[in-house]
Amino acid sequence: MRIKPFLLRNNKGFSLIEIIVIIIVASIAFTMIFKYFGSFITDSSVPIHRLNSAMELKQAAELIMENYHQDTSADLNSLKNNLSTNPSLYGQNFTVEYNQFVKFVNQNDTAIAAGDPEDLLKIKIRHDKTNEAITILVVRQ
Repeated sequence: MRIKPFLLRNNKGFSLIEIIVIIIVASIAFTMIFKYFGSFITDSSVPIHRLNSAMELKQAAELIMENYHQDTSADLNSLKNNLSTNPSLYGQNFTVEYNQFVKFVNQNDTAIAAGDPEDLLKIKIRHDKTNEAITILVVRQ
């Protein structure tokens, strides 16, 4: 029996080693692709949730200002008290973080008592889920 030279053999398929190498390379490539694109797929809803929470904060701020401007008998003291006692009147999913009268002196706001003709009501509301905040400055009507 004569042994055929290596190059003259009739190769009709892949050897077991070649198949194992192809499987290993393919699995490494798929793992890298999945890790790269997997974060896009799983994090794709994050901007939508942040946009929704920002819209909820904006709606709460607009509702605060709308109720203040519609009530002709309202003043800053009643708005401050309403926000302190019942903030759910203006929406859900937010916390009133700051609700004080301030006055700007040398570009800094300082807390003061109500009644100063130059006072402003500074309201800071923060979304409960995303921790985003809006600050509103309300002037006397």
